[in-house]
Amino acid sequence: MVKKIREQYSHVDVLINNAGVGKYIPSEEMSNQEMRTHFEVNVFGAFYCIKAVLPLLKNQNGGYILNVASLFSLLSFSDVSVYAATKFALAGFTKGLRQEFQKYNISVGLLMPASINTPFQDKKEGSRKSPKFMILKSENVANEIAGMIEKEKKELILPKWITPFVKLKCAFS
Repeated sequence: MVKKIREQYSHVDVLINNAGVGKYIPSEEMSNQEMRTHFEVNVFGAFYCIKAVLPLLKNQNGGYILNVASLFSLLSFSDVSVYAATKFALAGFTKGLRQEFQKYNISVGLLMPASINTPFQDKKEGSRKSPKFMILKSENVANEIAGMIEKEKKELILPKWITPFVKLKCAFS
């Protein structure tokens, strides 16, 4: 991927890490391989992409990296503990990178959305289903992402109205 970018464009303005897998079942029911797959895709995938693109970003003295996590980066429940662990890890990684990359003029953002009406919802394994009022329209999320990129925003929780409730829950957890 990076080789093609170097050959065709020679720079990167934005890297969006949005890959994800999620199996919503109790951790005791998850196999070791399923656990590894969650971390490989949800955490290491972002790490590998960032590591590959970083030389270009450093060379051009700037850029924006957006890691798409989940509301589960802040909250966890019994049947999403493994998925949430990967999103907690991605959030922590993102916050550390933000400090690390500041000296290279590279901004790092973290998007923490609720469920989005994408095929991911249909492929989710397990019984947890998001209430309809919590499912975000993909077009609206895309617009929010565009805004994050434009403003090089650090963090955003979607839907926005839930932010105070999530922060309150986190404060008492």
